[in-house]
Amino acid sequence: MITIGVFAYNEQDNLRATVEGVIEAARLADSTIGGSAFGGNLPLEIIIVNDGSTDNTAAVIADLMKEHAGIKAITHPTNTGIGTAIRDIIQAAAGEKICFIPGDNLFTLFTLRNLLLNAYKAEIILHYHINSEIRKRGRIYLSLIFNLIYKFVYQLNIIYVNCLGIYPTAMLREMTIRAKRYNIPAELNVKTLLQGHTYYEVGSYMKPQSQKSSALTLGNLIDVAVSFLKLWYEVKISDRSKYAKMPVRVIDAI
Repeated sequence: MITIGVFAYNEQDNLRATVEGVIEAARLADSTIGGSAFGGNLPLEIIIVNDGSTDNTAAVIADLMKEHAGIKAITHPTNTGIGTAIRDIIQAAAGEKICFIPGDNLFTLFTLRNLLLNAYKAEIILHYHINSEIRKRGRIYLSLIFNLIYKFVYQLNIIYVNCLGIYPTAMLREMTIRAKRYNIPAELNVKTLLQGHTYYEVGSYMKPQSQKSSALTLGNLIDVAVSFLKLWYEVKISDRSKYAKMPVRVIDAI
C-alpha cells in the first residue's frame, strides 16, 4: 500500500482538486490502482492533515471523506507547521511506502502519475522541477544556492535536494526529524540517501497558477541556517557511522 500524505492550511479552494488529482493520477498510473477504496488492485490511502485552518478546509475534508472510503483526516487545533504534519502522517500511515504533497494543488496530473508509476522502482523516489522558471527570480536563486550547498557538503549526485519524494514508511519511523519547516525535505533526503539506499529520480511540473508569493524574513533565514547546522552535526559528527554510505542510483535499462 502507498500512503499519500496531504498537508493543508487554509486550502479550501485547492484541496479538493489536489485530492482528486491524486486519485486520477493513481488510476492513470495503473488502471486498477486503489484497492477497495478507489477501485483497483494496488491499495492506496490518503491522509489529510488539517493544520489549524481557519477557513472551510475542514468542510472540504469532511465531504471528501464521505465520497471516498480511502481518505483519513488528522486535525490540528492550531497551525503547527509542515514538520508536525509530516510526523503525524508517518505515524498514522498504513502503507509500506509514503509520499507527501502539499494541499495547494501544486503538481500537475503528469507529475502525480509519474511519481506513482515509479513508486517501487527504487527504495527512494525523488523528483525535480522541470519548469522552475515559473517561480520568482529571487526564489530561483535562493533555491539554487540551497541546492548547491547541500549537494557539495553531503556529496549527493541528485538533481534537486529539497523535494518530498516517496520513501519506505519504516525508514522514516526510525528517523528523528529535527527540521520544522523549509529544510524538512532536504533532511529526509540526506538521511535516507546516506544510509546507502537505492534511489530513482523523475521529472515534475508545477502549475503556474499555484505559485504563491511568500515573504523572505530574517526568521526564515535563521531557521534554515539552524536546521542546516543541526543536520550537519548529526550526519557528520554525532551519527557519522550511520550516514557513511553513498546511495545507489537506479537507471532505466537501455
